[in-house]
Amino acid sequence: MALDPRIEAALNAPLRAGASADSIVAPRARVPKGYGGIPGTGPIGKSCSDCRACEPTGSDYRDWICARPRRAWERGTFISRHTKACASFEERKRR
Repeated sequence: MALDPRIEAALNAPLRAGASADSIVAPRARVPKGYGGIPGTGPIGKSCSDCRACEPTGSDYRDWICARPRRAWERGTFISRHTKACASFEERKRR
């Protein structure tokens, strides 16, 4: 079966200037602000509240932060304790 000449010319044409075959990849998953990793990539059945890095801010234990963010300026962004654990999960030592 013969292709339409316009389609064949488009298939044989070089990539646009500035684009290469290596630059055409799927986008990476991004770490949400304030988290140490992508939630859900850690141990099954564990949450942020089970991790050593999850710290309360203040005395009322309502707001929590992760002590393991990738960038220093993200520390202090509130996270949900009920989020599934990330890959940098470390078990909290219980008393």
